[in-house]
Amino acid sequence: MRLATHIFKTHNRRFAAQFFEGMHGLYDKPNVATVAFPEGSARKIDVYGKPRSDEIGGTIIMGVGCGDHTPYAAELVLTESGVPLSVFKEVLVKGVISERKTGISSRIQAYE
Repeated sequence: MRLATHIFKTHNRRFAAQFFEGMHGLYDKPNVATVAFPEGSARKIDVYGKPRSDEIGGTIIMGVGCGDHTPYAAELVLTESGVPLSVFKEVLVKGVISERKTGISSRIQAYE
């Protein structure tokens, strides 16, 4: 498994990130990244930048994206104002990758 972490800088100097798996078999189970963020540092967002929950920080489970040939979409996290890039990178690198246990995609799992 080869994963990449994509980090983006927003217009207001916050950072967003996603995990992405470049090569993924069509029938392979999807993966998730479990990342422990410091309290008040980051939140899960949708592709439009809207928060997916009111929780900020703590353990966040992010769906790992696999490309357009599968229904497995990458889930994004967004830092709060003032969180340095170095801290954000350090936390993301410590994330644990594992096989998703339920739902076939993050989009469908959100509605279960």
